[in-house]
Amino acid sequence: MEENAASCFHFNQEASLEDTQPMGVLELIYGILFDPADTFKKVAEAPPLGLSVLIFSLVNITVIFMSFLNFFHLLNINLPAGSANLTLAIMLLVVFLGLIVKLCNWLLSTSVFHLLAELLGGRGSVKGLLAIVGLSYLPFIFLAPVELLLLIWGLKSIVVVIVMILNFLIFIWWLALMVLGVRQEYCFSAGSALAAVFLPISPFIFLLILPAFLITIAVILISICS
Repeated sequence: MEENAASCFHFNQEASLEDTQPMGVLELIYGILFDPADTFKKVAEAPPLGLSVLIFSLVNITVIFMSFLNFFHLLNINLPAGSANLTLAIMLLVVFLGLIVKLCNWLLSTSVFHLLAELLGGRGSVKGLLAIVGLSYLPFIFLAPVELLLLIWGLKSIVVVIVMILNFLIFIWWLALMVLGVRQEYCFSAGSALAAVFLPISPFIFLLILPAFLITIAVILISICS
């Protein structure tokens, strides 16, 4: 493990000296979505922390905004007539506070992943991992059209099933990106990278994701049998 990490670290140093041209926003977004392995290799060599903050913020602002609209729509919350300014103020406050929480979670989760990766023998930088974790959130932008399904069609059983399945697939996509990014940043094997990512989030998976997935399966079976 140490020999592989040393050789990988040496390779990253040489690569960063040879190619220091930063990636643009569109190139970075395209790379994360369609060519994540090569893109994370470039991110590990020269972490685009500023662009990571920008992309992370835009993704979460969009998702929080759509969730806010859904919350008011599904619960039939009607504000008094002529309260457009109040609605806008509440919306901005919710988006702002939600983004602050997401940014704090980004920093905290990066610290946990970095600590565990080092305990597993990896060699990488907090700055590089911070960029990788932020960019790995990009697939969550697709939660916006998922929220739109609920906004248009409401809480119908088939819609709920579709939404839960899409949420699960987006989560798996995020997990795969995290494993690829951690593997590249810390010169890990696939197993070590999976352990570094999976161990911190395993309680969340077993307490929230797995029950939700089982409920979805149950709803599908009931719909088929009925």
